[in-house]
Amino acid sequence: MTTSPAPFYKDIATAPEGVECLWLHTKDGTRIRLAIWGAGKKGTIFLMPGRTEYIEKYGKSVHNYIDAGYSVVVIDWRGQGLADRDTPLHGVGHVDNFVQFQDDLDTALEVINERALPQPMFLIGHSMGGAIGLRALHRLDVFKAAVFSGPMWGITMKPALRPIAWALGIGSEAIGKSKWLAPGYSEESYTTSAEFKDNLLTGDPEMFTFLKDQLAAYPALSLGGPSVGWGYEGLRECKKLAALPAPKQPSLTVYGEKEGIVVIDAIIDQVAKWPNGSLKMYENGNHETMMEVAAIREDFFAHSIAFFDANS
Repeated sequence: MTTSPAPFYKDIATAPEGVECLWLHTKDGTRIRLAIWGAGKKGTIFLMPGRTEYIEKYGKSVHNYIDAGYSVVVIDWRGQGLADRDTPLHGVGHVDNFVQFQDDLDTALEVINERALPQPMFLIGHSMGGAIGLRALHRLDVFKAAVFSGPMWGITMKPALRPIAWALGIGSEAIGKSKWLAPGYSEESYTTSAEFKDNLLTGDPEMFTFLKDQLAAYPALSLGGPSVGWGYEGLRECKKLAALPAPKQPSLTVYGEKEGIVVIDAIIDQVAKWPNGSLKMYENGNHETMMEVAAIREDFFAHSIAFFDANS
């Protein structure tokens, strides 16, 4: 595959040295971004970010896996980070179908194979990346084990709004308006607009400021609310995944007690049918386990590394 160098904002990432950041083009011509830390020998961890996220956000997290002897790759999915955005408004997150995220993943895996990164392969899926990662386990025999953090196996919304979201999604596709901003959302990033005391992401004020400062330094990384089409396709994908049996690969799933972005019951239900899946809840934890207070994030990194070591 033809690749070319892509920007990596090391000044805000606080990431390990030795990163290779690349532009890739998917089969439909969409340009996505991939960061590779390829020196680890124990295996390769594919870190799959959530909606609105970008590679640099995980710079601090990557240190933990590099220090443990793993190689790590992180992706900018289409529609966010520096990847191509298929909407007239930069702040609106859109995808025509969640299958397109699997195309992004396949493109990245092609490059990983070409570079012969160390085996075995593992995945960490956070939030929307958890839905993408779960789908990948069902369709690919690539990943030996998986860790999920606050996975999007159900989307939190008021019960009265759920049928409206389905109807808007179907209707917007019919009239070609699926790229419109979903009602109730803004083009401004939640991280930028939220105040710490009310935020749903983290209980760590320093980490919250760190994330705000990243977007202030590079506004191009910022992403606001989802499109009507993204909301509809997200609901559809969660419903489809819930109807499937558990994948064969072992898994470790964590979520925060104060989770307010994805549906906790959907997480519990998914793991309950997973014979070799385990579940851990963090007291007082919010949505962003890897950006939480030090005690939570350190415990998460220790448990996930031990899990990957045990499944190598």
